Amino acid sequence: MDPSETKPSSVAHGVIQQAMSALTAVQHDEGSLDPRLQFALHLLHQYLDLKLDEPSGGAAAGSGQKPLAADGAVEPARERRPGLCYLPAVHLVRHLRRLLADAASPPIGTRAAVGRVNRDLRAYARAGLEPRSGDHGIGKLLLVATSRECRLGKEYGSGSPTRYLCIFTTLVEPVVGHSSILPLFANLRTLQITIPYHSEFEHAIDITHLAPPLIACPFLATFRLTRGFLTELHTFDGANWASFECVVAGLEDMELLPHLALSDWASLSRMFTAIGDRLRNWVVTGIELIGTVPPGACPNLERLELIDGKHLMGEPVDADGLHIEFCSQIGRIAPAIRILVSVDSPRYPRTCSTPHALPTVEELYLDSESLDDSYDDEDENDSDDDAQYSECVETRFLSFVALRGSHLRVLDVSFSAWPTPDFVYRLARYAPELAR
Repeated sequence: MDPSETKPSSVAHGVIQQAMSALTAVQHDEGSLDPRLQFALHLLHQYLDLKLDEPSGGAAAGSGQKPLAADGAVEPARERRPGLCYLPAVHLVRHLRRLLADAASPPIGTRAAVGRVNRDLRAYARAGLEPRSGDHGIGKLLLVATSRECRLGKEYGSGSPTRYLCIFTTLVEPVVGHSSILPLFANLRTLQITIPYHSEFEHAIDITHLAPPLIACPFLATFRLTRGFLTELHTFDGANWASFECVVAGLEDMELLPHLALSDWASLSRMFTAIGDRLRNWVVTGIELIGTVPPGACPNLERLELIDGKHLMGEPVDADGLHIEFCSQIGRIAPAIRILVSVDSPRYPRTCSTPHALPTVEELYLDSESLDDSYDDEDENDSDDDAQYSECVETRFLSFVALRGSHLRVLDVSFSAWPTPDFVYRLARYAPELAR
């Protein structure tokens, strides 16, 4: 047969088969292929299986059918050149979408390569990874981790560009279950783990689940477990404790609240012994066990934020006693606290007792509900108790102004019904340096 009469499809098949043979030979020699080449080999296999659209002379050009783009959209009509064969791209795209939706194939590296070489298919590649993880929230992390490992090798975490990461508590356990994700944390500076609003999930997270992602962050400066509390319901071995404490020692900003009602107090209080001179901002409930922390351990701690955790967790029976102990110790370990922030619910007496223990406070930010004498309880029968409570709070707070007012530079009591005449008089007399 005259070579000039060779069908276009035969030429295309011959070229494809040569390319497949070359890729297969490389795979045989090297033992494996780069996932992107593996993906290309797979596409070539599929190309041979798909029916080619072969125009016959000029008939097809005038058939009225418009070619399709890679995403299935209709492209502007254009004249087909004789001698070329056309593959309906929509068939290939649909095939790839089905391929990526199948958790059984292709290999995870190939799936990651799809996301890298074709932006339109990236979402399908990520979604295809999620069934493998058992959770539909970490597919993106898996895709990034797999792509980096395929390109950079086993040390792909050392150059990870991620500096800030926020994840929900419901994803912590799946993340820990996939060791390929944790190297992405290698250069994190800020990690926030938070409970979703209106969550039906528990507010507590066990230290055995929290420790692995923290230990994976050797350069971590800020850690916040927001709207959640730490428990130790499962045994946490000593080797991991040491690594965990190293991370805590390097923190500059920490919100890591122990759930003392559900845990071994002595065990969880161990992590506070590790806090060090880098700590500058600390979120507490005011009942933390800090008696074992060495004197002056936090010389640079300048901001203390007091929150009420009773709406999230049950407190120990002796919570008031623990708070008294906390107040007696906090000034010993952090002698330079300048800023106290209290974001608490009403009827929370620690708002006024904590400032008395901090002689160096210059800025005091208080939530109005903790001080406002116009606070109304839903139970009208408690109105007398409310009045007595408000009077007690005001008296204690004014005693603080008399005792520590000379250091105050900023006093912020947002939306409060105060100031009363006595309050204004006390401020003028005892807080002459008050700027605002």
